[in-house]
Amino acid sequence: MKYLILLTFFLFPLLSKAAPSEILRCLGVEEQRLHKAKSQGPEYQLNQQLISELIQVRHLELSPQFVTEICSSKVSSPSKKLLYLLLDQGQSVFEFPANISGRELSMGKSMLEDFMESSHKIIIDYIAAIQQEASTADCLKKNIPELDLLYIDVKYLEEEIETKYLFKNKGLAEKILKKLNNYPVMLKKCAAQLKAKKTDKSGSTPKRKKS
Repeated sequence: MKYLILLTFFLFPLLSKAAPSEILRCLGVEEQRLHKAKSQGPEYQLNQQLISELIQVRHLELSPQFVTEICSSKVSSPSKKLLYLLLDQGQSVFEFPANISGRELSMGKSMLEDFMESSHKIIIDYIAAIQQEASTADCLKKNIPELDLLYIDVKYLEEEIETKYLFKNKGLAEKILKKLNNYPVMLKKCAAQLKAKKTDKSGSTPKRKKS
């Protein structure tokens, strides 16, 4: 997976007879930054999953109005920004070239549906990857109580035939993702609470029995 983006740039033109799409270029730049920083955490895993899925959707492009918002965001990475916009805008984040029609367009749309379905797993895996870095098993649930509702939302949505959005309650999912946007602070808070709890236990003075 370390050099997945390099394979993307070489293999994608062979598969689609076109240059890598703008979204793959954006995710590729992010992948290179994370690899250079030797990051193997949740953001790196999210980036790799998105690349792995999107490379399979032929001819897919970002809608022009979202290119700058995703690729040049100063407050969020392309991977996370893409998830936020998928929650808010659904499939309209993407478009297919005007010169694509017939069977190619039909196949592209079908692949896009597959991507939207796989996005459920991508976001759940992203949440799980963050939880793995937490010092306590209940860290995320304590700070994001809406998670239980999200998992129920995913279960019901998986029963639908057509997937235009990541979740039924996109307001709920977006709220959760916003809370996760600065997850390192949340994890530090849980670690500090655990340390304080251990200190209290080890440093406490046992009460004397009444005579």
